[in-house]
Amino acid sequence: MATDQEQIQYLWQQVFSGQATEAERHALNQLLADDRYKDDIERLMQATYEGMEVTSSFFSMSQKEAMLLEITKNRTTTLSRQVHPLRRWGWVAAAAVLAGLVITGIRYFIQPEKQVIDMMVVTTGDVMPGSHKAVLTLADGSKITLDDAGNGELAKQPGATVMKPDSGSLVYKGGVADGRLVYNTLATPRGGQYRLVLPDGTVAWLNAASSITYPTAFNGRERSVETSGEVYFEVARNAQQPFLVKTGRQRIEVLGTHFNINAYHDEGAINTTLLEGAIKVTPAVTTGKAILPKPGQQTSYDLQTGHIQVKQVNTATAIAWKNGLFSFEKAGIQEVMRQLSRWYNVDVIYEGNIPSQTFSGDIYRNLGLSKALEMLGFVGFHFEMQNGPAGKSIIVKP
Repeated sequence: MATDQEQIQYLWQQVFSGQATEAERHALNQLLADDRYKDDIERLMQATYEGMEVTSSFFSMSQKEAMLLEITKNRTTTLSRQVHPLRRWGWVAAAAVLAGLVITGIRYFIQPEKQVIDMMVVTTGDVMPGSHKAVLTLADGSKITLDDAGNGELAKQPGATVMKPDSGSLVYKGGVADGRLVYNTLATPRGGQYRLVLPDGTVAWLNAASSITYPTAFNGRERSVETSGEVYFEVARNAQQPFLVKTGRQRIEVLGTHFNINAYHDEGAINTTLLEGAIKVTPAVTTGKAILPKPGQQTSYDLQTGHIQVKQVNTATAIAWKNGLFSFEKAGIQEVMRQLSRWYNVDVIYEGNIPSQTFSGDIYRNLGLSKALEMLGFVGFHFEMQNGPAGKSIIVKP
C-alpha cells in the first residue's frame, strides 16, 4: 500500500501533468489543507518553482506580495508564519505560474472559489488555439484545402507525387522527372501550422500566417525556395546542390543544417536563427557582405535600415512555436500580442497608455485564448475579448 508521501507525490504529478481526474484534484486539495503534510507539499512546490525560470521576470515584488496575500489569507496561517520569505515566495510563484500556464488544476485547489488575483479577463466565448490548416496551390493554379482533404495521394506534379500522410503533413515523393521546373505553394492562415517534406527530403515547418514556394523537383544546380512568415528548416545535405532560401529582403545559403527564419512583415526585423550546421546570410536589397553566423547565433536584418547584426540567443526560444510553446524573453506586449493574434486568428486593439512592460516565460499553444491571457494578466494588463463583424478581437488595457 502506498504511503501518504507516495500518494501526495503521485497526485501532484497527475495534476501537474494535466492528467488528474476530478477525484484526484479533490484528493490533493484535501491534503493541501492538512497541516500534517505541509512539509511534503512544500518540498514539491519548491521543486516545481526551482524548475521554472519564468517567475522572476514576470512578477514585481509588490505583485508577488499581492499574490501571496490572496493565496494565503483564507488558509491556515502556519505557512505564512513558518516558511522563510524566499521559500514562502516559492509556493506563491509556483502556484501563480502553474495557474498562468494552466497545465494543472492548481488554481482551483489553492483557492477554489476565487482567482489568485483579479486579472480582469472578460470572456464572451473562448477562442480555441490554432491547428493543422493550410492551402496547397498547385502549378496550374488549382488549390487544395488540406484540412478538408483526406489522407493519401493528393496530386501528381512534374517530378513528384504529392502525399498527405496525416492531418498535419504534406510530403513530396519522387516521380517521373521530365526536366520542367514548376512551382507549388503551401500557405498557412492565421491559426494554422503545417509540416512539409520537400522533394529532396528537406523538412520545413510553417508557423501561422506563413508560406513557402518551391519546385516540385530540384533539377538545377541549386535548390531554391521562397518564404514569408516563419519557417523552421531541417535541410537535407547535398554539397553539390546548395539549398537557398529567399525572403524578399535577404538570401540564405546552406548545405545541410537546422535553422529558423522569422520574416513576418509586421515585425521590425527578419530574424534567422542557426541551430546547427552553417548558413550564409546576404542582404538582398541593400549592399553588404554576407554574414556567417555560428550555431546558437541569430542574424537580425533591420527592415528599415537594411543593417544586419549577429547575437547569441537561446535557440530553444526561437523554435518553441514548433514544439508547442509561446516562449518570450524580455518581449514587449506588442510582440507578445502579435504572436497571439496570428495563432488565435484575432485582431488586437490597444486602449490607454500601454506601459513598456517586458515578459519572459513560456505559455502552451494548445490553451484556449482566455487561459493564455491569464499569465499576462498577472503583470497588470487587462484584456477583453469582443465579437465583431470581422471576427473576434482582443482589447488590451493598462
